[in-house]
Amino acid sequence: MTAEEYSEKVERELIENFLKAFYEKVGYYPTVLTRSDLEEKMVNNLSLEELSSYFEPHLPEVFGKRLKLSSKVRVRELVELRQMFCTIARSMNFSLKTIGNFLGKRDHTTIIHSLRTFANLMETDPTYKEKYIKILNEIKEDAKYRNSPTLVSNNKV
Repeated sequence: MTAEEYSEKVERELIENFLKAFYEKVGYYPTVLTRSDLEEKMVNNLSLEELSSYFEPHLPEVFGKRLKLSSKVRVRELVELRQMFCTIARSMNFSLKTIGNFLGKRDHTTIIHSLRTFANLMETDPTYKEKYIKILNEIKEDAKYRNSPTLVSNNKV
């Protein structure tokens, strides 16, 4: 057994134990996204512009115009999409400052808040989780057609 296989096995056991203990104390199972689920298996050759193109079909319209991820509007649908974008971009090793600048010169602390809110909503809102999985699957499907082995191998969400 290699060191990598061993560490994955230990990680799975720790997560299972955590889930059981959490359920016993709180009464529900939280969503657990490990860094290895997102970080190492995500497409790292996408730019932020390319990544944002996957969100365009989901962007809401206001007064007949489709909003942009970088707009200052705080419509709930748009804010949720920004949170998802931040999480995926961060898992692709973009810095907080880079993500913030791309999203309309937002501060790095705004991105940190988005990441925390994303984690909370993933645990508590099934509709939010479904929307995120849908967008992530669209990115995966496109990666399949572009023959990118890194994203295609990531089947965990």
